[in-house]
Amino acid sequence: MKSNLKVLIVEDSLSYAIELERLIKSLDFNICQIVDNSAEAFDAIFFHEPDIIIMDIMIGGKMTGLEIGEKISHLDIPILYVTSLADHKTLESALKTHMAGFLQKPVSKITLINEIDRIVGTHFNITNDKDASLVQKTNKAKAFLFKKQGRLQKINLTDIQYIQSDDNYCIFNTQTEKFILRSKISQLEEDLSDYGFLRVHRKYIVNLKTIKNYKPSTSEIEMINGGKILLSRSKKSEFIKTYSL
Repeated sequence: MKSNLKVLIVEDSLSYAIELERLIKSLDFNICQIVDNSAEAFDAIFFHEPDIIIMDIMIGGKMTGLEIGEKISHLDIPILYVTSLADHKTLESALKTHMAGFLQKPVSKITLINEIDRIVGTHFNITNDKDASLVQKTNKAKAFLFKKQGRLQKINLTDIQYIQSDDNYCIFNTQTEKFILRSKISQLEEDLSDYGFLRVHRKYIVNLKTIKNYKPSTSEIEMINGGKILLSRSKKSEFIKTYSL
């Protein structure tokens, strides 16, 4: 399945790094970088903010892959360890990190495909309900993951302009596209309340940072993407207080 999820490869064997790159690209995932040592791995993790890390345990530099995993556990990035070490002690140590999977070299394409699918399905809570998925369940709710036309697309919260309720579904409006999620708007209101989103109408939630203009005379909110939303009377006081901050 095609995806815009970013994958970081940490592997100190050039030949195996090339093989992993080939396999990951065949799955239509984006590779943000390939590194072979712990120092560059840290730089890549904080610069690219990858969605998945595929990492060997024994790499160049001052730290092992497991030690990196322990250091970045607070980032909640799923790590797939791919290594020639498969003893019980190594696996036990890997379990103490944010390990999403553990594969022993050499890894076949079908094994890697199944493992990546499993990681995406569990970490991002993918459902098979039409074109929708659930919100990404991480310590930092940064994005939603949608299935659309056979492609997994990660939509950052900053890309969402407003959300419109349509019975049991919600329509996410970005600058250029629309995405559908099976969810009650009341649940999304609760999930997004700490991230600069405000419910301004029984049918609408807006990203306050993407408001272009507000007309008090008509109670109309104009969004950057051209969308126009009517502010309900019951939400007016809260909106004006929040929007003016």
